[in-house]
Amino acid sequence: MFAGSTIGVFYVIKILSESGFCHGVKAAVHRARALSERGGQVYLYGDLTNNRHVMAGFLRDGYIVAESAEEIPDGATVVIRAHGMGRGVYDAFSTKNAEIIDCTCVKVKKIHEIVAKKERVIVIGKKNHPEVLGILGWCKSGTVAENEAELLAALSSTALCASTALCTVAQTTCKIEWWEKAVEIINKKSPQAEIFNTLCDVTGKKIESAVEMARQSDAMVVVGDKKSANSVELFEACGAACKTVLFVSSMAELSTDVGKLAGAEKIGIAGSASSPAETVEEIHDYLLFARFLAATKTEIEEASDNYFKKLLDAHKGSAFIPDAIRDLNTQNQGGKRIRGTMIRLGYLLASPIKTSKSFEGGTPPQGLKHIELAYEIFQTAILIHDDVIDKSETRRGKPTIHVGESDEHFGVSRAICIGDYGLFLANRIIAEAGLDSEVLVRVMRLFADIQLKTLEGEIMDVSLPVFPVADADEYELTVLRIYEFKTAWYTLVGPAMLGAVCAGVELDDGFLLRLRDILLPLGVAFQIKDDLLGVFGREKELGKPALSDIIENKQTILYGFARKYACADTQNALAKSYGNPKAMEADLEAVREIFVKTGAKKFAEDEITRLSEIAGISIREIEEEHRPLLRGLVNFLLTRRT
Repeated sequence: MFAGSTIGVFYVIKILSESGFCHGVKAAVHRARALSERGGQVYLYGDLTNNRHVMAGFLRDGYIVAESAEEIPDGATVVIRAHGMGRGVYDAFSTKNAEIIDCTCVKVKKIHEIVAKKERVIVIGKKNHPEVLGILGWCKSGTVAENEAELLAALSSTALCASTALCTVAQTTCKIEWWEKAVEIINKKSPQAEIFNTLCDVTGKKIESAVEMARQSDAMVVVGDKKSANSVELFEACGAACKTVLFVSSMAELSTDVGKLAGAEKIGIAGSASSPAETVEEIHDYLLFARFLAATKTEIEEASDNYFKKLLDAHKGSAFIPDAIRDLNTQNQGGKRIRGTMIRLGYLLASPIKTSKSFEGGTPPQGLKHIELAYEIFQTAILIHDDVIDKSETRRGKPTIHVGESDEHFGVSRAICIGDYGLFLANRIIAEAGLDSEVLVRVMRLFADIQLKTLEGEIMDVSLPVFPVADADEYELTVLRIYEFKTAWYTLVGPAMLGAVCAGVELDDGFLLRLRDILLPLGVAFQIKDDLLGVFGREKELGKPALSDIIENKQTILYGFARKYACADTQNALAKSYGNPKAMEADLEAVREIFVKTGAKKFAEDEITRLSEIAGISIREIEEEHRPLLRGLVNFLLTRRT
């Protein structure tokens, strides 16, 4: 019944094997998508399925959704949705000489055939559901009963025409409890009535399986659209069997509520009949990485607390140094621990041991923990320096070190010293990791290369605003090089390679090149996402002032694109607000508007999509068992809000 993945002993995430489109919706979507290969305009008569994300995809591909026959020109190609339509729709299109692509579910078609031959029909289901409206369109005389009172009223009115037989059918996704109750009432009130059980057994079986999964899980994620009847029923059924149930329609929607799953070791995922299997898989992969990150972060935090406690004990009684260590420790707290997690991920990917047994007892080798901690302290150290360069007053929601002193020069001097202390401390932690001597040499060489690349990116980033590049294409190449060195290598490529080297991979091994091919484009996309958040994100979520990127005159492809394609007046307005050290909220809004109107925001979003697709192609070169975790990394990084 279940299909899923396990990482160590930290948690289990399972997908209900019956998840995804039902046969009828799957066939309808497949047939409709195939029409794009023929060319020409295609009209969808109503939503093909109750899923706004699927429908948004059709709209992006140029399909037109029509709600009436009058909207569709003569001779057009028209797709009838899986829920089906009434007889009158077909008659209307026959007069227009339209090419009808009938994607009505075969089970719904069967209901149409039944009711078309009957004089009086009661449909047990939802009045305004598109399937029910289509069924009524084939009835000579039909009514709908959503509850017991409506059913009794319908039976009372039909009793006046006792000479005409009564027929009862069910909406295919009607709740089975209501259908069984309705049948009981009809048998008592109108025993001569014909009753056709037209429930979709696939839906019923899926709900049964989902409920069983919910009982065995600490939390459930139901994937479906809130306007879909079968999705709502699936959510309600799981909610009755499990304390924590999230109802989401997409991975991006899940990312805003993922915190509600904290502490759940067993998570089940069930996709409704109107949810694509790929969406369910995306959510599974996202959760897989999110939980991997959460577990690794917990261990890094514990290692950090223990290390700084011992460091403070070793410097007890020293003048000034304990305060510096405490400030370094404070700045080191509250990070996402992406880089430390990437080290562990690199080790995992390079390890010949199977995923579920990669870390004996769920714990990585002690030496690897040293490397993770060292890298996180290295990151904190250069952020302290970065805050001085950018004149930032907050970091991770806390005051930066250099602004904490009344004397500005002393504050900057002390911040530089503490940052340097963190850099040297990181090197010492690696040296004391207990690695094999040959492995240690490779780790130190690679770590030095990462540090140099990061600083080369920083040098370019600091210099570009002072020595601007006039040529727009050259400017973009320079910014992309900064992204590669300052973000991609420092955040993703370098840490993952360090983890792989800790697992025994040689520096010239082709495996490291495969990691680079995945993580370099993803790292650039990660930085572009960061730039978008820096301008369009919320200050509370960012942990830093929303105006900081504008005040710092941060060089980004957003800024470069807007400057390249803006008219003279807009360029002047951009120059006035962007890089203004006294920028106010009005400047932020002006920059946002310029980035939208010039197409810079859309260009950045399209670049993120393109680069993530490149990373996705390269992921196929990695062992199949590890691909879900890597796909989850992609999804996690690019749907983040902070």
